[in-house]
Amino acid sequence: MKRFLSIVFLFTLSLCESSAQFTKETPVFEASPMLEKPYGICAHVTFPGRENYDSRIKTLELASDIGVNFIRADMLSSLFYKNGVFNSKTVDVLANDFKTHNISLLPLLDRSVVGVYGWNDISLYTKYVDSLITRYPQYDYWELMNEVDLINNAGSQEDLAHKYLSVIKEVCKVVHKHGKKIVFGGVARVDAKFTKAFFDNGGAQYVDVFNFHSYSNGESPEFFLERDMKILLPYIDKNKEIWLTETGYHNDEPNKYISQFFCNILPRALSKVNVNEGDTIAVLRTAGEQLQEYLLSMKYHIKYIDFDDVEELDIKQIRAMLPCSGEIFPSEHFSKILSYVSKGGTIILPNGVPFYYDIAADGKTFVNSKSYDCRSKLHMSVELWWSSSFASTGLPKNPTVVKYNPEYSDIKCTWVSRGDGTTRYVSGRLLKDGDSLEPIISVGDSTTQAPICGIFHYGSDLKGKCIFNTYIDEIRSVPEDLKAKRLARSYIYGFSMGLSKIFWYELRNGGTNKHEPEHHFGIVEVDNTLFPAYAVYKNTVKMMPDGSTRPELSYDSKVKVYKASWRRPDRKVVDAYWTTQSETKVAIKKRRSTKVYDYAGNEITLSGKTLDVDNGVVYVVKRR
Repeated sequence: MKRFLSIVFLFTLSLCESSAQFTKETPVFEASPMLEKPYGICAHVTFPGRENYDSRIKTLELASDIGVNFIRADMLSSLFYKNGVFNSKTVDVLANDFKTHNISLLPLLDRSVVGVYGWNDISLYTKYVDSLITRYPQYDYWELMNEVDLINNAGSQEDLAHKYLSVIKEVCKVVHKHGKKIVFGGVARVDAKFTKAFFDNGGAQYVDVFNFHSYSNGESPEFFLERDMKILLPYIDKNKEIWLTETGYHNDEPNKYISQFFCNILPRALSKVNVNEGDTIAVLRTAGEQLQEYLLSMKYHIKYIDFDDVEELDIKQIRAMLPCSGEIFPSEHFSKILSYVSKGGTIILPNGVPFYYDIAADGKTFVNSKSYDCRSKLHMSVELWWSSSFASTGLPKNPTVVKYNPEYSDIKCTWVSRGDGTTRYVSGRLLKDGDSLEPIISVGDSTTQAPICGIFHYGSDLKGKCIFNTYIDEIRSVPEDLKAKRLARSYIYGFSMGLSKIFWYELRNGGTNKHEPEHHFGIVEVDNTLFPAYAVYKNTVKMMPDGSTRPELSYDSKVKVYKASWRRPDRKVVDAYWTTQSETKVAIKKRRSTKVYDYAGNEITLSGKTLDVDNGVVYVVKRR
């Protein structure tokens, strides 16, 4: 009956939609229409001697305050086997603490027992599992091993898959004997050969819950979650749940060079080509949200466009475009970029060898066989040490000298060679009559240097400009406020696409080394200082509590806005709006009972019938 009422509710909701421009998005996975204990978080509370175990009561208080249903934590065999004898004292204490705070543990079974991988002694391993489930019957789900695909000393990906399969065949018998469910070990890379080999060899039949990890390397969650889920889709039994047991963002020391390029070099380069603060820069949807944050901070007006919009751009109104965030670009659309430059537009190629990788419709990337052709059409030559022509340039594989163009000498920027042969030099050997290459930063040795950052000024068949930076820098660190905004979006988007449970990684920071990413995934600092993401997680649970209908997602391609709708157990309807692009406005029907809240739970007063929408979720709560 609940399922029927939920379907009726969602159907009625779609009929009442005030704006026909929102189009329903199709979930990737089939799933229950109701959310059932969907919220999880990762915390290392089972490690004696580490601050998370010593602070377990505070950890459980924080998790309880947020409203999470599960904490995912390791069941290390070293906790239970002392001199070969099973001893559960440490986890007995922890289990009692969990019970007191009404939180369930998702036990993560160890890869090995007393230093022996499970597949090397399956009898010992199944005994370990049987002892645990017998001791802790209150836990219904048991996850078998963490990120086996990352083990680097036990064979190829295919070998690892076969070894893991040999263990899960026996472990599932033990788990099912106790009436419990086995959760597929979270894989770090769903597109790896491990995943395919496991499922191609019949692994699905031994799994009760499918599970994966998804980290988007600094970019927005919507594209990456959908990509990873679609890779898994062919293997998934539609009658089984799909969980995401690790996802999140870290906030370690930001990548210095790429931030300096955007915040210090690019504004000067743009002004050199007559693009100034307040002018409009077009940003293609292939450019990442993190780079958009840099542009927005520089006070340019941003116009977000799709590929079909490029040919319609008026270069008098929009003189610059950011087509990509790094080395990846769908080659089928390159001709549109070239046309824009030929008409006099400026493109910004900010991070690495332009057009080096292609991207398929399913999100998979591969080396672009036409990469050189794309750059040559822009009269750009990138000199790579592994190419046959590199020796003739006289440039060193690893530069030792850095020179800055005197016109840019006041710019604060520190370029440091990695010393690993990754320097991508740019030369002017493909320039045509009327073209010129203006270096901003050149590197090399005492006798020969070449630009790694600069501007192509065209005066031949091309009439525009190209601002480039080939020093590749990974854009992974995410500011705390943006991490908080993406947390809410990850949960709403993930549930709308068919995920049953999502575990944020992680509750508390793992340390204080400012350069170590693993120390900065938390929503709480080591000293229990709360980050913005903490309040956002708590508000997400409040807005979409356990027992809510699964959010139904729709998208307005005109204003680039997502909308998700669900009904809470208190029978109030919630509409959530957000965009991955620049702030925009959405018309809504305002009722007397309508309440509006931002992503952190602060109430917003509406002055009219439009809602300001940006990359932080805005909730509109109303009676049915």
